[in-house]
Amino acid sequence: MITEEQKYDSSIFRNIGFAFLAPLGSIAFQKIVSNKSISGTSLIMGIIVCVLGLILLYSGRFVLKEKNKK
Repeated sequence: MITEEQKYDSSIFRNIGFAFLAPLGSIAFQKIVSNKSISGTSLIMGIIVCVLGLILLYSGRFVLKEKNKK
């Protein structure tokens, strides 16, 4: 059975994960809407932060699965 603590932990990881996806979306928005050039540094940093966000999203899912097995 999933406890409230597990739901809370999972939602924190998911919310932070979605927040970490924002820089890559911002870069894409600037390119599509404003036709601004994308610097290599900002693209690399955006990808790194996006990967961290995906890891946090997966962690939020993993928290529920891990504690559910115990």
